[in-house]
Amino acid sequence: MFRDLVIQKLEGNTESFEIQDDGYQSEFNNKLDCFGSKEPRNEIESLCKAGLSDAAATLPLPQGAREMRFTLHTSLKKKAAFTLAEVLITLGIIGVVAALTLPSLIQQYREKEYTTKLKKFYTVMENAARLVEEKYGTTDTWGLTNSFTEDDSSTQEEIDAKDASKQLFWKRYAEFINIRLQEGTNIKKVYGMDKKTQLSNNGGLKRTWNFNDGTIIRSTWLQTNANTSCSENNKCGDLSVDLNGDKGPNSIGHDIFFFEITRTGIRPLGYKGDTSRPFDTSCVHGKSGAYNGYGCTAWVIYNENMDYLHCDGLGWDKKLKCK
Repeated sequence: MFRDLVIQKLEGNTESFEIQDDGYQSEFNNKLDCFGSKEPRNEIESLCKAGLSDAAATLPLPQGAREMRFTLHTSLKKKAAFTLAEVLITLGIIGVVAALTLPSLIQQYREKEYTTKLKKFYTVMENAARLVEEKYGTTDTWGLTNSFTEDDSSTQEEIDAKDASKQLFWKRYAEFINIRLQEGTNIKKVYGMDKKTQLSNNGGLKRTWNFNDGTIIRSTWLQTNANTSCSENNKCGDLSVDLNGDKGPNSIGHDIFFFEITRTGIRPLGYKGDTSRPFDTSCVHGKSGAYNGYGCTAWVIYNENMDYLHCDGLGWDKKLKCK
């Protein structure tokens, strides 16, 4: 109704422009008189907007419509919006928060991924070991040649025999697990847990055994002749596994882990009671050295975390995680 009255006033139709209450009629007409003003256009518009808003606020509402008060003022308001500066500041804050939190979240994700893959590898190898032993007997009865060391004094015949023993070992396991032989590797350097100290025996490998999920058998050392302790403590060698293949960081205790080869399967280094690579001295947070990290394997498998990368004071009879 009010909108119609305003339009009538603007069109000069004053005859039909009536409000039943004389007091309101008079006040409203005074407010609308600004349309006949001789003032400059900008000032007229400003005065009219204020006048019309006040007039609308004083109009009596029809019976039963007290909750439907209409004001011209609300229709003249500008819609609220963010300024460019406010948007840029908000984006800047989001960027800072992301920069602080994303590295930690990515690290946590990778550690969970490595833990899952390492446990899977161990389970697959243990299941295969039972089948291998059932078909071929224990490892120490296979007639394998010691391949733990190779130096300049080794003859080509000795090197070939050592390599043949490694291939025989994995071919028998390959009968029961899905792995394939690959010639060569792109891994050129391997580091200790500090990611800085380079191992002396790093470099490209002649061949690797690869799993479908990207895990590779990096190295295999066999100790099975009469001069070794295989028959004394059930240890017949060592192997290392890289959980993400050629990808970095190629660091022990991060993506590379070590196992003992036993007569009946494999055993993760650093297990409780291990004297060769005990967790307390071979998996130490903040410690430098090429071989720090060798004793982390059992910790990851049994405790399902890699917290040794983040805090001190962990141990089989101490804390089992940082928090």
